[in-house]
Amino acid sequence: MVVHFVHQNLETKQLLVLAVFFEEGRNNPVLDNILGNVGETIDIDPIDLVPEHNGKFYHYIGSLTTPPCTENVQWYLMHTTNTASKYQIEKMRSFYVDNERPVQELYDRVVESN
Repeated sequence: MVVHFVHQNLETKQLLVLAVFFEEGRNNPVLDNILGNVGETIDIDPIDLVPEHNGKFYHYIGSLTTPPCTENVQWYLMHTTNTASKYQIEKMRSFYVDNERPVQELYDRVVESN
C-alpha cells in the first residue's frame, strides 16, 4: 500500500509528491482512526503517516497516477516504509479497487537514489 502526499507550489503550480509505502506488519493507529470513521470528518496529523526517516529517497520526474495524469511532477519515494495490519491493507483496498494507473515504461526517466 502507498500513501501519496501531493503538494503544489501556488505560484508556479509545480507539483511534488512524497510517496510513503506501507508493508504488512503492525497495526497502524492512524489508519484505525481513518478506517473507523469512514464518512465522517476527522482530524489527523499527516506526519503521523510518515515513518521515522533515514534521509534516503528515490527521486524521478513523472506524472500523477490519476487523471488528469499531469506530467513533470517531482516524485520522492521514501526508502523507509511504514506498517499496516493485513486487515487495514485489505480494508483500504476495498475502497480503492482498480484506482492505480498501469505501470509505465521508464523511457528516458532517470531514477535517482541518495
